[in-house]
Amino acid sequence: ENFRRQFRHTASPLEMRAPRFVLFVVPAFVLLAVTLTTTSGPAMTLPLSDFSAPADGDPTTSVVLPAQSGTTTTTTTGGDVDLPRAEPASTTSAKRALYAYDDPIETRTSRCMDVPGFKPVDGSPSRSPLNVADYLLRETEGRTLTEIGSRNGDILACITHFKVNEEKLPAPVSVELDREYCDKMRARGIEVRCDPIEDLGEDALPISDVYFWWPMAAKTQNTAWLRHIGGVLQKKGVAKGKLAIIACDPQWAEDRDNSYELRDWMGGEWRGKVFYDEGDHDRQFGGFRMIHVPLDFPFPSEEEVAEGKKKAETKRREAAKAAEEEERRRKREEFRKTRPKLDRR
Repeated sequence: ENFRRQFRHTASPLEMRAPRFVLFVVPAFVLLAVTLTTTSGPAMTLPLSDFSAPADGDPTTSVVLPAQSGTTTTTTTGGDVDLPRAEPASTTSAKRALYAYDDPIETRTSRCMDVPGFKPVDGSPSRSPLNVADYLLRETEGRTLTEIGSRNGDILACITHFKVNEEKLPAPVSVELDREYCDKMRARGIEVRCDPIEDLGEDALPISDVYFWWPMAAKTQNTAWLRHIGGVLQKKGVAKGKLAIIACDPQWAEDRDNSYELRDWMGGEWRGKVFYDEGDHDRQFGGFRMIHVPLDFPFPSEEEVAEGKKKAETKRREAAKAAEEEERRRKREEFRKTRPKLDRR
């Protein structure tokens, strides 16, 4: 009996009989309460300067849409936010939500579709959205234009119609390195320089008031092309008043990251926002950031930019260290003032 008592089994809590509502119903109520707590509040606040809806059909004017209930509350103050992409409402809807929980953007049909016989060959994101052509027509009114990298020439085929027929200006020029695309654009009546932009020197570079491009490799192409075009124009003494307009897709990490370098080191200014909707797939709808860079800017070399970034980082660290030391000093002083005085009698 003593032997059996020594090894007598004691029931664990899991083995004890408990009412079923304790095991199943109570956890369900807890889960429901957590869900309701995390999904209440106003609509998510996103960088609306980049992705809000246009007003009055203007694809470059941003407005703030009213908040909607039943979405997660998150507030941001500048910069870009990487969030889950929202599914398009339908294959025929002209409204899209760029990010999950974001308000939809609305776009208008591009003026390009009013051009007689115009039919786009490429689709976004293989080329710039057609609404970029609307932006360029507004920003370059009365000015000549050169596009660098045109593929099949959809953007220039549209702009050429308005520049030649309405503004009575010379036809825009394309600088394209792919021979096949050059032939296709010439068949569409577009003037083409079929060479890499870096190979066009003082005698070959088209002289225009505005140069536009959306790069394939923003990190390497944007700064190199600015230095080359700006250098040629400055050497010829005709850079004053000339402008580069660079398209940036904030949904593409390299574009987004390089836009800060253009702003901070290359004299760029974030100007327009172009909203577009050309399909249901990734990057076929959203908002483009348009960056304006004066071509008479004294563009720094790669070494100067690297050195400048290094100095800026050193300065930032020194400022952070000084702020930390100041906070420690403040806390020590506050402690000295508030600690009880000892009675030394």
